[in-house]
Amino acid sequence: MTGKRTSGFPYFYETGHLLPDPAQESGSRFGTYLQEIVSALGIDTAPVHAEVKASDDAIELIEIHTRFGGDLVPALMEKALDIRGFGYFYDALLYGRLPEPPSGPARVAGVRFLCRPLEDAGLRIPRPPHGVRAEMVVGGGDGHEPGALDNIRIPNQRYGLIVFTAPSHEDAEGFAAQLDNDWQDDS
Repeated sequence: MTGKRTSGFPYFYETGHLLPDPAQESGSRFGTYLQEIVSALGIDTAPVHAEVKASDDAIELIEIHTRFGGDLVPALMEKALDIRGFGYFYDALLYGRLPEPPSGPARVAGVRFLCRPLEDAGLRIPRPPHGVRAEMVVGGGDGHEPGALDNIRIPNQRYGLIVFTAPSHEDAEGFAAQLDNDWQDDS
């Protein structure tokens, strides 16, 4: 399960992901819930991307598709859990082999989107704490201003991203918080 991070009110644009999400440690209620939905839809051999909102009392399905997650989620699965999603899918599809579930996360993996222009003065990448590994990919400002067909006005700018791994959720959350403080758009 991947945790999605957003900018919060008022725009709620995506700022990154963390895998596995700490909420996954609270039990299998998410897996059971999604498996019931997948079974009811008759989905047999396919990748499934689902988004849910969860509280202590309920889980609400937001969307479900037969596709892999976007925003580097397959790469995060491999970095954190040693799950090669595309390989598992083809093994199941071609040979009927069921994937072995991972015994647990070897690491925590995350991505943070750089949502500010790189030319802004004073921005820097924080030094990763001991055990945290980070890679930065800088884009060419390929974001766009929301147009008439965008359903809400959000800052659709992504100027790059930082992919990282950490030995624990505490280390991952700490590094992500440093990135959020320096690299997210204030507007």
